[in-house]
Amino acid sequence: MSKFNEGLTPEELLKLIDELPANMDCFKRLGYLSQEYYNDYKEQYETFVKINENRENYSKDEKGKILEDLVQLLFKATGGYYEVYANVRNGSNEIDILLKLSDKGVALHKLLNEKYDKIIGECKDYKKPVTVTYIGKFYSLMETTNCHLGIIFSYHGVSGERWGGGKGLIKKVFLLSNNERFHTYILDFNKDDFEDILNGESLFKLLDNKCFELETGVDYMKHIKKHPNEEKIKKYIE
Repeated sequence: MSKFNEGLTPEELLKLIDELPANMDCFKRLGYLSQEYYNDYKEQYETFVKINENRENYSKDEKGKILEDLVQLLFKATGGYYEVYANVRNGSNEIDILLKLSDKGVALHKLLNEKYDKIIGECKDYKKPVTVTYIGKFYSLMETTNCHLGIIFSYHGVSGERWGGGKGLIKKVFLLSNNERFHTYILDFNKDDFEDILNGESLFKLLDNKCFELETGVDYMKHIKKHPNEEKIKKYIE
Protein backbone atom coordinates (compact mmCIF):
# COMPACT_ATOMS: atom_id res chain seq x y z
CA MET A 1 0.00 0.00 0.00
CA SER A 2 1.24 3.48 -0.84
CA LYS A 3 2.24 5.75 2.02
CA PHE A 4 -0.36 8.18 0.73
CA ASN A 5 -3.04 5.72 1.83
CA GLU A 6 -1.71 4.93 5.31
CA GLY A 7 -3.15 7.91 7.16
CA LEU A 8 -0.01 9.99 7.57
CA THR A 9 0.06 12.93 9.94
CA PRO A 10 0.46 16.39 8.31
CA GLU A 11 4.09 16.48 9.51
CA GLU A 12 4.83 13.07 7.97
CA LEU A 13 3.13 14.05 4.73
CA LEU A 14 5.13 17.28 4.41
CA LYS A 15 8.35 15.38 5.16
CA LEU A 16 7.50 12.82 2.48
CA ILE A 17 6.71 15.56 -0.05
CA ASP A 18 10.00 17.29 0.75
CA GLU A 19 11.83 14.09 -0.18
CA LEU A 20 10.14 13.84 -3.57
CA PRO A 21 11.82 15.15 -6.73
CA ALA A 22 10.24 18.24 -8.26
CA ASN A 23 7.94 18.02 -11.30
CA MET A 24 7.46 14.26 -11.04
CA ASP A 25 4.61 12.56 -12.84
CA CYS A 26 2.77 11.74 -9.63
CA PHE A 27 1.31 15.26 -9.60
CA LYS A 28 -0.93 14.02 -12.41
CA ARG A 29 -2.54 11.67 -9.92
CA LEU A 30 -3.93 14.72 -8.18
CA GLY A 31 -7.02 16.55 -9.32
CA TYR A 32 -9.55 13.78 -9.77
CA LEU A 33 -13.23 14.50 -9.19
CA SER A 34 -14.02 13.52 -5.62
CA GLN A 35 -16.94 11.30 -4.72
CA GLU A 36 -18.19 14.02 -2.37
CA TYR A 37 -18.78 16.44 -5.25
CA TYR A 38 -19.55 13.99 -8.05
CA ASN A 39 -23.34 14.45 -8.04
CA ASP A 40 -23.10 18.25 -7.80
CA TYR A 41 -20.59 18.40 -10.63
CA LYS A 42 -22.64 16.03 -12.80
CA GLU A 43 -25.76 18.15 -12.26
CA GLN A 44 -23.91 21.38 -13.05
CA TYR A 45 -22.31 19.88 -16.16
CA GLU A 46 -25.64 18.56 -17.47
CA THR A 47 -27.26 21.97 -16.89
CA PHE A 48 -24.33 23.59 -18.72
CA VAL A 49 -24.92 21.31 -21.72
CA LYS A 50 -28.69 21.76 -21.62
CA ILE A 51 -28.44 25.56 -21.61
CA ASN A 52 -25.93 25.64 -24.46
CA GLU A 53 -27.95 23.20 -26.57
CA ASN A 54 -31.04 25.36 -26.08
CA ARG A 55 -29.52 28.82 -25.88
CA GLU A 56 -32.58 30.64 -27.19
CA ASN A 57 -34.51 29.63 -24.06
CA TYR A 58 -32.09 31.24 -21.60
CA SER A 59 -30.94 34.75 -20.81
CA LYS A 60 -27.39 36.00 -21.24
CA ASP A 61 -27.00 36.12 -17.46
CA GLU A 62 -28.13 32.50 -17.09
CA LYS A 63 -25.69 31.34 -19.78
CA GLY A 64 -22.82 33.21 -18.21
CA LYS A 65 -23.58 32.17 -14.65
CA ILE A 66 -23.75 28.43 -15.30
CA LEU A 67 -20.30 28.47 -16.89
CA GLU A 68 -18.74 30.49 -14.06
CA ASP A 69 -20.42 28.27 -11.46
CA LEU A 70 -19.16 25.13 -13.21
CA VAL A 71 -15.59 26.45 -13.34
CA GLN A 72 -15.61 27.33 -9.65
CA LEU A 73 -17.00 23.90 -8.77
CA LEU A 74 -14.41 22.23 -11.02
CA PHE A 75 -11.51 23.49 -8.90
CA LYS A 76 -13.31 22.84 -5.63
CA ALA A 77 -14.36 19.30 -6.60
CA THR A 78 -10.95 18.16 -7.85
CA GLY A 79 -9.09 18.53 -4.58
CA GLY A 80 -9.38 22.18 -3.59
CA TYR A 81 -5.76 22.95 -4.51
CA TYR A 82 -6.72 26.48 -5.55
CA GLU A 83 -8.57 29.37 -4.00
CA VAL A 84 -10.99 30.66 -6.62
CA TYR A 85 -11.74 34.39 -6.90
CA ALA A 86 -14.47 35.43 -9.32
CA ASN A 87 -14.84 38.77 -11.13
CA VAL A 88 -11.69 40.40 -9.76
CA ARG A 89 -10.97 44.01 -10.73
CA ASN A 90 -7.45 44.85 -11.90
CA GLY A 91 -7.29 48.55 -12.67
CA SER A 92 -9.51 49.01 -15.70
CA ASN A 93 -9.73 45.26 -16.34
CA GLU A 94 -11.91 42.57 -14.82
CA ILE A 95 -10.69 38.99 -14.48
CA ASP A 96 -13.45 36.38 -14.56
CA ILE A 97 -11.51 33.77 -12.60
CA LEU A 98 -8.31 34.18 -10.58
CA LEU A 99 -6.78 30.99 -9.19
CA LYS A 100 -4.25 31.08 -6.36
CA LEU A 101 -2.78 28.04 -4.63
CA SER A 102 -4.68 27.22 -1.45
CA ASP A 103 -2.94 26.08 1.74
CA LYS A 104 -3.42 22.54 0.50
CA GLY A 105 -1.96 23.47 -2.87
CA VAL A 106 1.03 25.18 -1.26
CA ALA A 107 1.73 22.02 0.76
CA LEU A 108 1.97 20.08 -2.51
CA HIS A 109 3.82 22.85 -4.33
CA LYS A 110 6.90 20.73 -4.98
CA LEU A 111 4.85 18.35 -7.11
CA LEU A 112 3.67 21.18 -9.35
CA ASN A 113 5.47 23.00 -12.11
CA GLU A 114 5.89 26.69 -11.24
CA LYS A 115 3.63 27.74 -14.08
CA TYR A 116 0.69 26.39 -12.07
CA ASP A 117 1.29 28.78 -9.15
CA LYS A 118 -1.11 31.43 -10.47
CA ILE A 119 -3.74 31.02 -13.17
CA ILE A 120 -6.24 33.43 -14.66
CA GLY A 121 -9.32 32.22 -16.45
CA GLU A 122 -11.95 33.75 -18.69
CA CYS A 123 -15.44 32.31 -19.13
CA LYS A 124 -16.83 32.81 -22.62
CA ASP A 125 -20.45 31.75 -23.06
CA TYR A 126 -20.36 32.26 -26.82
CA LYS A 127 -22.60 30.38 -29.24
CA LYS A 128 -19.57 29.82 -31.48
CA PRO A 129 -15.89 29.00 -30.89
CA VAL A 130 -13.79 31.77 -29.32
CA THR A 131 -12.13 33.77 -32.10
CA VAL A 132 -8.64 35.12 -32.66
CA THR A 133 -9.75 38.63 -31.63
CA TYR A 134 -10.50 37.56 -28.09
CA ILE A 135 -7.32 35.46 -27.83
CA GLY A 136 -5.35 38.64 -28.46
CA LYS A 137 -7.25 40.52 -25.75
CA PHE A 138 -6.74 37.68 -23.29
CA TYR A 139 -3.01 37.63 -23.97
CA SER A 140 -2.89 41.36 -23.24
CA LEU A 141 -4.69 40.75 -19.94
CA MET A 142 -2.17 38.04 -19.03
CA GLU A 143 0.69 40.43 -19.72
CA THR A 144 -0.76 43.14 -17.47
CA THR A 145 -1.26 40.64 -14.63
CA ASN A 146 2.18 39.05 -15.06
CA CYS A 147 0.53 35.65 -15.41
CA HIS A 148 2.02 32.92 -17.58
CA LEU A 149 -0.85 30.43 -17.56
CA GLY A 150 -4.33 31.37 -18.71
CA ILE A 151 -7.36 29.20 -19.40
CA ILE A 152 -10.27 30.07 -21.65
CA PHE A 153 -13.37 28.21 -20.49
CA SER A 154 -16.16 27.82 -23.03
CA TYR A 155 -18.62 25.38 -24.53
CA HIS A 156 -17.40 25.28 -28.13
CA GLY A 157 -13.68 25.82 -27.56
CA VAL A 158 -11.31 27.99 -29.60
CA SER A 159 -11.63 28.58 -33.34
CA GLY A 160 -9.19 27.51 -36.03
CA GLU A 161 -6.94 24.58 -36.83
CA ARG A 162 -3.17 24.27 -36.72
CA TRP A 163 -1.78 27.77 -37.43
CA GLY A 164 -5.08 29.45 -38.27
CA GLY A 165 -7.66 31.24 -36.14
CA GLY A 166 -7.56 31.35 -32.37
CA LYS A 167 -5.59 28.11 -32.04
CA GLY A 168 -2.93 29.45 -34.35
CA LEU A 169 -2.53 32.64 -32.34
CA ILE A 170 -2.23 30.61 -29.12
CA LYS A 171 0.71 28.73 -30.66
CA LYS A 172 2.34 31.93 -31.89
CA VAL A 173 1.98 33.55 -28.46
CA PHE A 174 3.66 30.54 -26.87
CA LEU A 175 6.58 30.56 -29.31
CA LEU A 176 7.16 34.32 -29.12
CA SER A 177 6.79 34.70 -25.35
CA ASN A 178 9.93 32.95 -24.13
CA ASN A 179 11.19 35.25 -21.37
CA GLU A 180 13.87 34.41 -18.82
CA ARG A 181 11.83 31.73 -17.11
CA PHE A 182 8.48 31.03 -18.74
CA HIS A 183 6.58 30.79 -21.97
CA THR A 184 2.99 32.03 -21.97
CA TYR A 185 0.45 29.22 -22.02
CA ILE A 186 -3.12 29.88 -23.15
CA LEU A 187 -5.21 26.75 -22.74
CA ASP A 188 -8.57 25.91 -24.30
CA PHE A 189 -10.90 24.19 -21.79
CA ASN A 190 -14.25 23.32 -23.35
CA LYS A 191 -17.24 20.99 -23.06
CA ASP A 192 -15.18 17.91 -23.87
CA ASP A 193 -12.73 18.68 -21.07
CA PHE A 194 -15.49 19.23 -18.50
CA GLU A 195 -16.89 15.87 -19.59
CA ASP A 196 -13.49 14.19 -19.29
CA ILE A 197 -13.33 15.28 -15.64
CA LEU A 198 -16.76 13.76 -15.09
CA ASN A 199 -15.54 10.51 -16.66
CA GLY A 200 -12.58 10.15 -14.33
CA GLU A 201 -9.74 12.19 -15.85
CA SER A 202 -7.36 14.20 -13.65
CA LEU A 203 -7.57 17.98 -13.96
CA PHE A 204 -3.80 18.34 -13.65
CA LYS A 205 -3.18 15.65 -16.24
CA LEU A 206 -5.52 17.41 -18.66
CA LEU A 207 -3.78 20.75 -18.16
CA ASP A 208 -0.34 19.18 -18.41
CA ASN A 209 -1.26 17.44 -21.66
CA LYS A 210 -2.46 20.73 -23.12
CA CYS A 211 0.81 22.41 -22.13
CA PHE A 212 2.72 19.50 -23.67
CA GLU A 213 0.83 19.98 -26.93
CA LEU A 214 1.93 23.63 -27.05
CA GLU A 215 5.52 22.75 -26.19
CA THR A 216 5.89 20.00 -28.78
CA GLY A 217 3.28 20.69 -31.43
CA VAL A 218 1.99 17.16 -30.90
CA ASP A 219 -1.75 16.57 -30.59
CA TYR A 220 -1.83 14.85 -27.21
CA MET A 221 -5.34 13.44 -27.77
CA LYS A 222 -3.98 11.08 -30.42
CA HIS A 223 -1.59 9.55 -27.90
CA ILE A 224 -3.75 9.24 -24.80
CA LYS A 225 -4.14 5.69 -23.56
CA LYS A 226 -6.88 4.49 -21.28
CA HIS A 227 -6.00 4.47 -17.62
CA PRO A 228 -5.95 0.84 -16.36
CA ASN A 229 -8.55 1.72 -13.72
CA GLU A 230 -10.79 3.80 -15.99
CA GLU A 231 -13.57 1.24 -16.17
CA LYS A 232 -13.44 0.71 -12.40
CA ILE A 233 -13.74 4.47 -11.87
CA LYS A 234 -16.73 4.71 -14.21
CA LYS A 235 -18.41 1.77 -12.48
CA TYR A 236 -17.75 3.34 -9.10
CA ILE A 237 -19.23 6.74 -9.92
CA GLU A 238 -22.23 5.60 -11.97
